[in-house]
Amino acid sequence: MGSEDRFRRVYVLANHHRSGSRRERLGERLRQRLTAVSTPDPGSEVPQRLAVQAALRRLNDTDREMLLLTVWEGLQPREAAAVVGVSPTAARTRLSRARARLRELIGDDSDAPGHVLDVLAVPVPKEGR
Repeated sequence: MGSEDRFRRVYVLANHHRSGSRRERLGERLRQRLTAVSTPDPGSEVPQRLAVQAALRRLNDTDREMLLLTVWEGLQPREAAAVVGVSPTAARTRLSRARARLRELIGDDSDAPGHVLDVLAVPVPKEGR
C-alpha cells in the first residue's frame, strides 16, 4: 500500500468524522428549537369550541348567518351585505349586534368554563364607507 493510498484513507476518514460531527450539531440545534416551540394541546380547545357551537345554535338565523359569513367564510361586511341583500351599513350593524349577542351567550367572565378569548377578536379590516 502506497503512501498516497494511506493519505486518501486518512482524508476519507477525516471527512466522515467531520460529517458526523456536523450532523450531531445540527441534530442538537433542531432538538433545542423543537423543545423551545410549545404547541398547545388541541384537546384543550374542545370545551371552548363546544361552547361556541352551542352559542351559535342559540342565536337567531340572521345573527348566525352574519357571523358565519364574516368569521367562517372570511367575507367583509360589505360582501356579506351583498349575500344577504342588505346595505353595507345594515350588515355592519347586524354583525355588531350578532357579536354582542354571542358574547352574552358565551360570557365575558374569563374564568367561566367555555370562555373563548379570541373567538370574537378576529381582525376585521377597515373598509370604505
